[in-house]
Amino acid sequence: MNDILLVGNGFDLAHGLLTNYNDFLFIMKEWSCFQDEFGNVRGGKCIEETNPFARYLLNTDKMDEQNISKLGNIIQKNSWVKYFCKCGAEIDGWIDFEREIYPVIELFEFVFHSSYVVGGNTEDEYGEASIERKSFSSEMIRKAMLWGKYISVIPDKVIVKKPFVSMRYGILKKKIMEVLRKEFDEFIEAYELYLLEFVHKNTDVDALHQIKKLNINTVISFNYTMTEKIYGISEDNVHHIHGMIRDCLSDGKNNMVMGINEQKNSNMDFIYFVKYFQRIQKASGVKYKSFIRNKVKNNCGIVEKEKYNLYIYGHSLDETDEDILRYVIGDLSEKGQLKLNPQQVIIFYYNPSDFEQKVINLINLYGRSIVEEYIEKELFKFVEISDEAWSE
Repeated sequence: MNDILLVGNGFDLAHGLLTNYNDFLFIMKEWSCFQDEFGNVRGGKCIEETNPFARYLLNTDKMDEQNISKLGNIIQKNSWVKYFCKCGAEIDGWIDFEREIYPVIELFEFVFHSSYVVGGNTEDEYGEASIERKSFSSEMIRKAMLWGKYISVIPDKVIVKKPFVSMRYGILKKKIMEVLRKEFDEFIEAYELYLLEFVHKNTDVDALHQIKKLNINTVISFNYTMTEKIYGISEDNVHHIHGMIRDCLSDGKNNMVMGINEQKNSNMDFIYFVKYFQRIQKASGVKYKSFIRNKVKNNCGIVEKEKYNLYIYGHSLDETDEDILRYVIGDLSEKGQLKLNPQQVIIFYYNPSDFEQKVINLINLYGRSIVEEYIEKELFKFVEISDEAWSE
């Protein structure tokens, strides 16, 4: 039986990797202090275990100073970095970071469709566009104040700044989107630099006992890291749906996909921030589909779909990955019936709260009656991650 393992960020976290949203957020917020500690350690100074940067500096001899410097430049200048550091999204799980992209899209979409007045020197090429502040919600105003490169907020106005406003043509939507996308690409590059230097080079990984004892030889990964390698899984049997970090940043282009679910925004102006478009644009591929479609000959020589179990470890089953989850697990028919692709879906969970959230997300995917029926029949089976999971 060719069993499949589908993994999300929780899989990396279970291996002790610093891939949590908050891990990266901490480095972004505390970059100046980190630089001091990095310099001290590279200079031979010991760092105490209680130091908050200690876990980021385990293998500094392997870290590339040029990459660290490049990461610092992005952190200090990038508008998305500034936004994520101040938007108040300190929530566990990378999925919540992606959710914070939605308010940004809503903000700029609202600005593009608002009535405004252009002001400035008519002899200049660029001016400023004023929008009545009262037309914005209080939450939107709070978000707008985090985008100082593009927007300023004063007592009665929201101002779109130079050089994003033409005295002749008004708000330059195309220019704003070009810069916003460019800065978003830089942010993704910053995360790749972080993963390469602070995760890939900085940690030694041991296999999880609960995974080792399974009959897994195929992996569908939503992660950018290659943690599955420690289980001896062939690269031919692995698909990183959202791309992965490069061992050497001069080797090709960054292909990491990061964004929102297509159903949350239908405005084509913002399609660059939608995952399915990035998967096409960055050629991350659809290899995972061949794992699901795989067919073999049975004992009678008849070609039929290969039987397998699907194990899900460290993925929240959140709707941001709904299109892929529905393809891998199974989709609803026109009559609202669900036919599973695997024989059984085994979902690992950490604690009662995690179990409850995964059930809720399954209900959002398939509806209450189906989830109740499939859990009762053990077609959806939940397995708690035990203490032995972290031992050999």
